[in-house]
Amino acid sequence: MDANCFMPFLGGIAVGFIFAALIFTVSRKSSGSGPERPDSVQLLSSLQEKGRLIDFLMEDIKDYDDAQVGAAVRNIHQDCQKLIKEYFPLEPAVDAKEDSEYTVSEGFDPSRIKLTGNVGSKPPFKGIVRHSGWKVSEVKMPVRPSNIDKNIVAPAEVEIA
Repeated sequence: MDANCFMPFLGGIAVGFIFAALIFTVSRKSSGSGPERPDSVQLLSSLQEKGRLIDFLMEDIKDYDDAQVGAAVRNIHQDCQKLIKEYFPLEPAVDAKEDSEYTVSEGFDPSRIKLTGNVGSKPPFKGIVRHSGWKVSEVKMPVRPSNIDKNIVAPAEVEIA
């Protein structure tokens, strides 16, 4: 099987990984008024509202051809990317370009830097940056009304004739 056959899916996979990371890392203090809405549910709700990501992920896509899935992923990618940029501006986790030399000092933050390859026993370590990582610079989630069911990701849609 040619690795290029997976290209239409890579955008969706990348989007999925980003959202999984955000769901588990985004935290916000409750304002104290009304029921607290779990941040992960609010994020899922926003991803559905702006990018229809939940609809796509819950759809059984095995009967669609690659071109159909690729076209859907392109739109979902664009819409969800816009949401990420608006609600969770990202910046590199380290100030270094990919494929550049980098020195990891003693006392480094393992949540910021993941060591791979032939890791010695004690820092400093010298290596090549393979990925600059991502860090949320700000969280700008919209405030939701306090009188809503905190577990609803997307409301049911009922068209009235």
